[in-house]
Amino acid sequence: MLEPATPAPLLERRAVTISLIGDLDADLGGILAEALDDLANRGTCDIVVDFDRVAAVHGSGLAAASRALAQHHFAGRSVVASTRKRLVRAALAAARVPLAPRGAEPPRVERHVMIAHHSEA
Repeated sequence: MLEPATPAPLLERRAVTISLIGDLDADLGGILAEALDDLANRGTCDIVVDFDRVAAVHGSGLAAASRALAQHHFAGRSVVASTRKRLVRAALAAARVPLAPRGAEPPRVERHVMIAHHSEA
């Protein structure tokens, strides 16, 4: 059984927010995974993935994003998802994605990455 490692306290690390924009499909999920890997290679940071601007959630995108977030979470990195959209939050919770508490104050952001993708119909 996998056990998550304990991340360092928030005050000791820089904060990065990744905002996803558009349709969460397999392509955007893959781009998110690459971005998380890149941040992990650059050093220790607290990552919040913001799903507030996601317009549509496709099953393949939810699976790819969930897998990427879970891999980094179980590797001991501080990574959580955040959204105010009730249906998106429910889909993420059902996929067991680590979620930021509702109403939690956002961390002081030192870097903001925006990733936009719209699937072709």
